[in-house]
Amino acid sequence: MPIIIKKKLENRTVQEDEEVTLEVEIRKPSLEVTWKKDHVALQPGGNMEVHVEGTKHSLSFKKISSTDQGHYSCETMDDKTRAKITVENLEHVFSRGLRDTRAEEKGVAVLECETRRPSLRTTWLKGVAVLKPGGKYHMRQQERVLSLTINHLEKSDGDVYTCDVGTARSSAALTIQEQTKESRKAGCLEQCHKMLSSHQSETEDSTLGVNPIPTQGLITSTFYSRSRERSVHTHIPLVPVDLPVVANPGSDRSHQTYSFLSEINRGRFSVVWQCQDDWSKQLFAAKFTPYAQEQQQRALGEYQLLKKLSHIHIVQLRSAFITPCYLVLIQELCAGRELLHNLAERDLYAEVHVSELLQQILSAVEYLHHRLIVHLDLKSENMLVTDHNLLKIVDLSSAQTFTPGQTLPVDHIQEMKAPEVLEKQGVGPETDIWAIGVLVFIMLSGDDPFQSELHWESRSNIKKGRIQFSRCYPGLSEGSVSFIKRTLNHKTWGRPSAAECLQLPWVKGWHGSSRHSDSIVCFSTDKLQAYLQEQETKREKVRTKMDMPLSN
Repeated sequence: MPIIIKKKLENRTVQEDEEVTLEVEIRKPSLEVTWKKDHVALQPGGNMEVHVEGTKHSLSFKKISSTDQGHYSCETMDDKTRAKITVENLEHVFSRGLRDTRAEEKGVAVLECETRRPSLRTTWLKGVAVLKPGGKYHMRQQERVLSLTINHLEKSDGDVYTCDVGTARSSAALTIQEQTKESRKAGCLEQCHKMLSSHQSETEDSTLGVNPIPTQGLITSTFYSRSRERSVHTHIPLVPVDLPVVANPGSDRSHQTYSFLSEINRGRFSVVWQCQDDWSKQLFAAKFTPYAQEQQQRALGEYQLLKKLSHIHIVQLRSAFITPCYLVLIQELCAGRELLHNLAERDLYAEVHVSELLQQILSAVEYLHHRLIVHLDLKSENMLVTDHNLLKIVDLSSAQTFTPGQTLPVDHIQEMKAPEVLEKQGVGPETDIWAIGVLVFIMLSGDDPFQSELHWESRSNIKKGRIQFSRCYPGLSEGSVSFIKRTLNHKTWGRPSAAECLQLPWVKGWHGSSRHSDSIVCFSTDKLQAYLQEQETKREKVRTKMDMPLSN
């Protein structure tokens, strides 16, 4: 009796990554059935399976791809049926589009959408104008999620924004609202007011009134301290600067004044205060660095570098002043927590959160290295992370320019303990990569990579590259372990550049499964919190003790 197919195949149009099954039914049970694609017999295995259940025969794809597109046939000795499978590429199909967003002036807006597959080409538009990354715009792709972050919002930023991935677009409106008094306090002042001494009050603010550093000559600079009812009047030599001064329509803005509200932080050599421009009422961070003869080169070095830089992940310089005792850098105010403290305040975090922060660090460092600048002090204390997960490098006091192929002397390196520093071989861009490796290890362990109870043994571990992986959290992916090994190579020539790091799949967020589980491994913050408490005790000992004339 002939083997006749009574249920034929039908043409199918499917979407990539779908589970797809082709099924036929014959008149009587038989094993003499062959599946073919484009006239070539198929061999089951991998993504493709063949099933037989009585008179029903099926060909299944667990996750169909564009390579599976074609003409399929099911044949017996007496009959056959044929159909075409068309696979639609979902690379340019949105699974979650942009949504209309409202945000306040001077704030941050994040527009986000998601595609069914990682996009190979993404263009962001404001109205019909194509946006370019840099300045206030930060564009990011985390696997299938695409985002546009707009910083320092102004009324003019209100518009329709579009994410274009080639053959599909998603648009949404951004509406900018006037900033309320309450939100200004919540966004910028809350953290600083907590740090006010019990004897300070808002009526006892101090004001520093000085002129921006001009291009030449001398200028009279007057320091006012209302709380102490005194003023110091002195002539100060000035250094060149090409920073633009924001003009005040109808008034003379050559003389700028700032009210200093509260101390934010202290480092080894400087003190940072929150201040407010008396004209615009905009909040800034003022960094005071002693300007004594032996410290002038260090203070001016940071100023000379910052005035040439413009990057979303590096603090922006607004203006600069010289008083009789200090160089004052007026910078954008980054309301956030230090990098490791930001992680420690979460209940849990995973490798993907580490790589999100790492991408931003590497982006800034690659920018610096491309401009022949080496940072030489990349650590958690010099990085702030906002509530929107935007990271900023906020200190460049140790940074230096370099010549490719030549090393810099290690004489003025304070805390960096890279192998080349201990061996006094000279430092360069590779030293920054080593510091990043140390930071990533701490984020993935809550511990130091070369720690030992014996000081000499710790130094030996660093020099020989003996990384203490036993201190890491369990379940780390191979990508993270590989990154740590490469960046903490005790040979400078064995470390990748910042640009090369940015191309690593693990850094991009394409995490494979961990060694121990197919699920995402999350880390408790208990160990990291204990580590930070121990580090805080050490930091307190080296903070500058200089008295500020702004304090009561």
